[in-house]
Amino acid sequence: MLREFAAIGLSRYTGQQEAAKLIETLLSEKGHGHFYDLDGKRRLEVAADMGPFQLMIGGTKRDDNRMAVDTAQPALKEKRSYALHDAETFFSQNGDLMVTGVEHQTLERVTIKLTERYRYYNEPDAFKTDPLYVSCYGLSTEGKVLLGIERTQDDLKQIDEESSWRRDAMERALEGDESAADEIRDDEDQVDDEVRERLKTEDVFTVLDGFIYPDGSQENSVQVLGDILKVDKLMNSFSNEWVYYLQLDVLGQLYRVLINPTDLVGQPKAGRRFFGSFNAYGRLDPARLFVEDQTGFY
Repeated sequence: MLREFAAIGLSRYTGQQEAAKLIETLLSEKGHGHFYDLDGKRRLEVAADMGPFQLMIGGTKRDDNRMAVDTAQPALKEKRSYALHDAETFFSQNGDLMVTGVEHQTLERVTIKLTERYRYYNEPDAFKTDPLYVSCYGLSTEGKVLLGIERTQDDLKQIDEESSWRRDAMERALEGDESAADEIRDDEDQVDDEVRERLKTEDVFTVLDGFIYPDGSQENSVQVLGDILKVDKLMNSFSNEWVYYLQLDVLGQLYRVLINPTDLVGQPKAGRRFFGSFNAYGRLDPARLFVEDQTGFY
């Protein structure tokens, strides 16, 4: 997790000692936090603001009124939201609070790690709405920029038709149409067979327009190949270090990914492609950022 500090411009604090000093400094300064009770212990969650970023610091309240820190999660103050249907919350093997659901636009399943826990314990009913509105972005510690693929108008038309067909089939499958589910599986098997055959003589990056696969390390971890639509730079006001904020189109699904320039091979530009992995994070009801008190003491 400390490696992900680099994705929000804290690359100088990815070691244990440096991270401990950083957290001590942040807790000694003005911040805001929330209490909640868990297993008979009074826990505290503090959000240390750093321009567009936050470091979410969690721990238990000690007898001397100080905080025994046990978690520190980098976060983006992303205000845009995804609408998840049939959302479920669960805890990962590592004890992280996760949410998974079907994203409204693409009907693809999305799994993210929530950077805030206090609302889960203090406002449980907030997680029972449908759709459930959450922010979603990726923190990446390794990536590579590839040249884009030239696509003809026929190529673009075919991609659009395939996307429309898949969405229609998934919509029918979600409504209980078993034949639609069979169609999706047959299509995926056919594509898999075609890819395997072409890989005998072609490079994977020329065969595939894009892909997204769970990488198996965590429930919210994926490996992607997608088109770069837009490139921004975001500055961490605490460290004065900037990072890339990439907007990606991965098979019609929109992702936004933060990555430190030292962790990215190549120069990102719109029209090129990003190949790498990231962990997906977010928070419940991101629009609350507009009205939350970001300056209060805890």
